[in-house]
Amino acid sequence: MKILLDTNVILDYALLREYYHDSFIAQEKLKEIRKLVHILEVSDANIDHALALKWNDFEDAVQYAVALDNKLDVIVTRNVKDFELNDIPVMTPTELLEKFQ
Repeated sequence: MKILLDTNVILDYALLREYYHDSFIAQEKLKEIRKLVHILEVSDANIDHALALKWNDFEDAVQYAVALDNKLDVIVTRNVKDFELNDIPVMTPTELLEKFQ
């Protein structure tokens, strides 16, 4: 399964949002994540696609366009409601974990 992890999900893990604001700890956690993921490039076409969507949140539109253009299977985000289209399933991290249990 090919999954797009919303940037905020990655930051939640790396910073443990409410607990750590230590850049060294965050960087170490990002290094751990980096061993497990492939980072997709954002192309001009992705940006054009995102702009054409005319969403309120441009960052979410870019992530959606990248996921759609790369034929990913699911988007994992804390803010499911921010993804206005449903051509790709969108779920929370908890929902994703429940799916695999």
